[in-house]
Amino acid sequence: MERKLLLLKQDFYNSLLMNRFSSSIILSLLLALFTLSACTLETDSSGDLGQYWHLINVDTLATNGSCDVSPKRVFWAFQGQIMQAYDSNNERTYSIHYEHTGNTLKLTEPRKNDREHADPLVEDVSVLRPLGINALEETFSIEQLNGERMVLADTIYRLHFRAQ
Repeated sequence: MERKLLLLKQDFYNSLLMNRFSSSIILSLLLALFTLSACTLETDSSGDLGQYWHLINVDTLATNGSCDVSPKRVFWAFQGQIMQAYDSNNERTYSIHYEHTGNTLKLTEPRKNDREHADPLVEDVSVLRPLGINALEETFSIEQLNGERMVLADTIYRLHFRAQ
């Protein structure tokens, strides 16, 4: 009789442990499922633009002149729908909305990166000219775009970039 009671107790504890173990597994799986379903992965739609680009050369279309600007260390970077332009000489960074459609790149709403002043809109295009941007709303034709090189042209200049 004592032996039966002991076996019943062991069966009860084993059953209890299995239920707790099963409950723990189920709870863990449910937690993982809810965690994964609450998160959405946002993919970067910038495609071949999604690089860190160094402005190396600027051609003047009217005169066929060319200028090596690589020592000025001007960089453009694209991610999502924002382009960031960095002028290392003046240590200024600008965030600019962009739209890439076919062979066209349109830049709009340039903002100076200045968190303390809510990233103000740029009102004077002259601060953007050292970056190769000559209008507050600029549209470029994309003449070349691959993993190594990007060539953009507006009505005045052709900009040559190399991926970094």
